[in-house]
Amino acid sequence: MAEEEGSWDTTIQEWLIDEGYCCAGALAYLESGEMYAAAPVAGEAGWGMVYKEDHEEDIMQDDMSEKKVTINEQSCFLEAAKGTRPKNGLWLGGEKYTITQTTDETVGDTDVKVIMANRPKKGVCIVPTTTQIVLAMFNEEASASQNAGNCKKTALAFAEYLIGAGYWIMVAAGDSRANAGASSSSSSGGGTSTRATAAAGALAYLESGEMYAAAPTADEAGWGMVYKEDHEEEIMQDDMSTKKVTINEQSAFLEAAKGQRPANGLWIGGEKYTITQTTEETVGDTDVKVIMANRPKKGLCLVPTTSQIVLAMYNEEMGATQNAGNCKKTALAFAEYLVGAGY
Repeated sequence: MAEEEGSWDTTIQEWLIDEGYCCAGALAYLESGEMYAAAPVAGEAGWGMVYKEDHEEDIMQDDMSEKKVTINEQSCFLEAAKGTRPKNGLWLGGEKYTITQTTDETVGDTDVKVIMANRPKKGVCIVPTTTQIVLAMFNEEASASQNAGNCKKTALAFAEYLIGAGYWIMVAAGDSRANAGASSSSSSGGGTSTRATAAAGALAYLESGEMYAAAPTADEAGWGMVYKEDHEEEIMQDDMSTKKVTINEQSAFLEAAKGQRPANGLWIGGEKYTITQTTEETVGDTDVKVIMANRPKKGLCLVPTTSQIVLAMYNEEMGATQNAGNCKKTALAFAEYLVGAGY
């Protein structure tokens, strides 16, 4: 997706900055603590407030002496997000913050930790989700509306949005970035959580049908479920005989996404699905087609947006939450996100 990182910067801008309750914000991977998007977007001002490359600082030792220590902000940010007090303090954007409070909160149906930290006239709120870390910052001197309470409220609202998008945030971020959160969101062996509403998913270009991102990301399990290179299959002909046919999954997928029934069936990941329903739905202010297809105990939902195709797959044997209705709901939620972002 072009300008993908920029789109996440913009999302942070909309959720954390535009209402005036925060002066800066960022998103990071829960597994590594690496930040990949920040705001305010203009002039990349957000990056200057949330992150500084390794720097030396005078740190007081146990014997009250001072010693120059190299500060790696990514590692101390990750420690704080995981509930540990960094040995040399929490440093963000070259400034030291003191952790003042760690609490448990509920957003939607999910319990999260909330870490509050401050320095004179400034403060931060850190909320780890299942795969990401939300960072929100406030500066009391910038606005009367910027304070710890409003910052926390805003950060939690953004965290709830991310958790609501859940599994799909990994796909939206693309494979390379989603890998960072895979171990937190997947069960051992690369499967999905028993609470997941989809077993696998992918994004593809509407123009060509080419898939460019898939999940679950652990061990690239998603790719094995959503795509198989050209393969030969026995296809029944009109006279009831069978004939070996080369299946190109990309072309069949594209035909289905465009409302056509592929001549040799819809094949995804080496398995054949039967299209059962095509309906019109509205996401945001945009009308989209929704294509449902199934096979025994499995099914999928295709939602083409203005430039992308969302693919969501479910497997009833992987949990009670995996069914056609939940899969469709999840796919439409992600499609709405993409449409809102201009895709």
